[in-house]
Amino acid sequence: MLAFQTYFARYAYSLGREHVLPAVFARVNRHRVPWVAGATLSGLGFAVIVVYAIAGWDPLVRLFFLLGTSGGFGVLALIAATSLAALVFFARNPTGEGLWTRVGAPAIASVVLLFMVWAAVTNYAGLLGVPPDAPEATLLPASFAVFSALGVLLALVLRSRRPGVYALIGTGAVPTLAVDAVPGPRSGAWTSPIPPPPSGQGMHLSQLDPHWKDIEI
Repeated sequence: MLAFQTYFARYAYSLGREHVLPAVFARVNRHRVPWVAGATLSGLGFAVIVVYAIAGWDPLVRLFFLLGTSGGFGVLALIAATSLAALVFFARNPTGEGLWTRVGAPAIASVVLLFMVWAAVTNYAGLLGVPPDAPEATLLPASFAVFSALGVLLALVLRSRRPGVYALIGTGAVPTLAVDAVPGPRSGAWTSPIPPPPSGQGMHLSQLDPHWKDIEI
């Protein structure tokens, strides 16, 4: 559970910093912890627990086991997609690595991981310990396909309408937000390869992308 909390917080922080998600998710406290992202997940978790309590569902079976198993499947699917992405990346951006690094290792990993994903999907009822015709045996793995499609749709929208945001996804090239509760002006760390503004002078992120008009560094 702690690992999932950390994963979500870091992903939400990075996407908020790059303006894929609302910028508030990029806020950190004086310990540099992405507290908004962490608090959001905690709130969602609490809401789910409340729903289970009101419905009278068994939390050990229907919450921690079913959803925990599904979360593990999601991580497996994500790793498989990452292996495929590595193949595509090196095919488009040859950077001098050897054939094993560019093709061999990611290709083998992709084949093995895709087989594991297929095996998990075809035996999902067994993983959950439910009858094969149980709705959760179909709905839970199908939900990953739905959310993946929504993610692809969001990426296409960003590429079309906000190309500056789309181009910086995953690069860490966006200046972070000012740190909450840290004394002194402009306490956020400058993480962009673009030169920082002169000392004592701020700049609006709209200078980098017109959609970033609400944040000043």
